[in-house]
Amino acid sequence: HGTTHSSTHETTHTSTHGTTHSSTHETTHTSTHGTTHSSTHETTHTSTHATTHETTHPSIHGTTHSSTHETTHTSTHGTTHSSTHETTHTSTHGTTHSSTHE
Repeated sequence: HGTTHSSTHETTHTSTHGTTHSSTHETTHTSTHGTTHSSTHETTHTSTHATTHETTHPSIHGTTHSSTHETTHTSTHGTTHSSTHETTHTSTHGTTHSSTHE
């Protein structure tokens, strides 16, 4: 009965290699007695180089978390999106978790 939810999420990443990631997610819910859902998702990728993020967290207990995220966006007239996400978890108890998502 007259409930309105409006949320806007904006994220912008700019690296030294001229890579610009701009994404805007807008969602609006308006209901009186009928229900109206309106959502707009905008994503813009402009890259001159491939972006590589490497993060390593060593803890006092000897646990090492190493994650590598590679994203490559190439567009001429066709569009090519190539993303590789690798995560490796190694603990002192000998447990190894390795996952690769392409």
